[in-house]
Amino acid sequence: MLLIGSRAARFHFKDFRAAKDWDAIAFEREVAPLRARYAEVPSRGGSRKARFRFRGTVLEIDVDNIPAAWAAAVNWLQVGDPAQACTWHDDTFNGFFIPDAEGKASKVTDGQDHPLALAAVLADATGPKVLFADGAGEFTAYDLSHGTATVGHHVVWLIADPADYVIDDHLGPRCEAGSGSGSGSAAMGMQPR
Repeated sequence: MLLIGSRAARFHFKDFRAAKDWDAIAFEREVAPLRARYAEVPSRGGSRKARFRFRGTVLEIDVDNIPAAWAAAVNWLQVGDPAQACTWHDDTFNGFFIPDAEGKASKVTDGQDHPLALAAVLADATGPKVLFADGAGEFTAYDLSHGTATVGHHVVWLIADPADYVIDDHLGPRCEAGSGSGSGSAAMGMQPR
């Protein structure tokens, strides 16, 4: 559950207007215990809102079962003979996703020649609007207004060597180039640092 609205704003800006209620965003599974414990106040904002009165204050929760975005990383290393460590096979995968029309994860790759990390999502009452992703020396703002992630603004202030991005995803020992075969460290041409 995420606190939003004027109460959240007052946490950061002490001179923001006084809060009259509590506003939050949550999944249905997070709201279910509240429904079991407190009587709901009729919703004025549509069926996605659950409203409860607690000690004279209304808790209003915008219920949405589809996240705005997901971040993922999978790292797998097949460990073999310790004497042949530079031939060990590693697989890595990382990136971020937004829901497609059916709510399934769709990987965002627009404007990327290497994976970026999900940093933040800006949303209003109608849903997510902007997604921010960043990497070493860069960030990208994606427009989410049409159900897809389209690059709105991309800023690069540091151009890194492509090998620097590979090292971020590397698993296993660091090997000299040519010290073994396979798709492990040696196959990537990595040098010890």
